[in-house]
Amino acid sequence: MPEVTARGIRFHTQTCGTDGPVVVFVHGLAIGNLSSFYYTLAWPVADLFAVLDALGHHRVHLVANSFGGAVALNAALACPVLAFYGRHSDVADAGRLLGDHVPDCALHTLTGFAHFLLPDGTAEILEVLLPWLAHHAGTRAPVAGAVR
Repeated sequence: MPEVTARGIRFHTQTCGTDGPVVVFVHGLAIGNLSSFYYTLAWPVADLFAVLDALGHHRVHLVANSFGGAVALNAALACPVLAFYGRHSDVADAGRLLGDHVPDCALHTLTGFAHFLLPDGTAEILEVLLPWLAHHAGTRAPVAGAVR
């Protein structure tokens, strides 16, 4: 299992491919887990920056899920932000605030979804995410159906 040590902590990392822009996926937390309380207080953005530094990445694109969105947002407030929210999510109002107040934020609300978009909304997300990443990386967007 690939690991990197940053800030005295071992982190699991995984690299897929070597070409194109660096995309970092920031995971969410389990619901009802006490660790979410600690992570909320600690704001692990410093951990994210330390891992990126240890890996030698200084320009990345962040893609986040659930609580990972809070981490990514804190890391990227001055950068372009692409936010996805389910129309029926209990935190959809936060998405509207992002769209209204974060410079260069593109907000996409997916109809028919609540908070958990990834399992069933993958196609809709890729349809927007791939061209957005390509635009900001200055590359061509891959065809969504060709991505596994």
